[in-house]
Amino acid sequence: MIVFSFDRDSTVDVNPIDSSQSVVPLDWIQYLAHETDHVVWAHGNQDLKREAVIPGKQELVDAYTERWGSPVAHVNDRRYKHMETQLEVESDNQPPDPDVTTAAAEYLKGGDLHKHQILRLLRSIYPDAEKYVCVDNQYLGYVDGWEYHLPHGFVEEYASLAADVEAADIDMDAVQQSRPSAPTTKRRRSVALLRQLGRYVPQSVKEMVDITPDNRIPIRLRRK
Repeated sequence: MIVFSFDRDSTVDVNPIDSSQSVVPLDWIQYLAHETDHVVWAHGNQDLKREAVIPGKQELVDAYTERWGSPVAHVNDRRYKHMETQLEVESDNQPPDPDVTTAAAEYLKGGDLHKHQILRLLRSIYPDAEKYVCVDNQYLGYVDGWEYHLPHGFVEEYASLAADVEAADIDMDAVQQSRPSAPTTKRRRSVALLRQLGRYVPQSVKEMVDITPDNRIPIRLRRK
């Protein structure tokens, strides 16, 4: 599995801006997201979420919360809130670095995530991906672990997608209608609360239950 992340403006053909440069066709992104086993995210203008039916900033922060708990609680739990200390979790999943935790918390308070923070968080969410591919008209090649492409460079490197996309003939109306709904805000808050309370529960009890954020009741007994 490859993790792809795309900017929108000056990168995708829905808003090319500079007509002298090749940009990524929207249907290529749609194909990668809905006809392959890869995962595709929007790290720039979030209009791309709707146009390609892919996740973006909000879904990424939701994924953080489901995996590690509330980033706001993590920041509040720091002994010194102005010091970005490493998050300690009882999990095999390595948490993101402190700067990303702070950014996710600020996003939930009405702030924003920078592109490099989104990319770094994606690597934490998908630690076992084959590779990570970022496409943007702004330079992001400094983000560790990512294969960076300018739009025209991606079009050249992945030119074989054109034939695959034409053969696939994706029905985006059907994709939009079948898109699973995200957990409600109330349910996400319940999951975050359960995870926070879980810090004080004996290990023997933790081993008996699973947190299930997509279910109406986000906790269940673990099957043996």
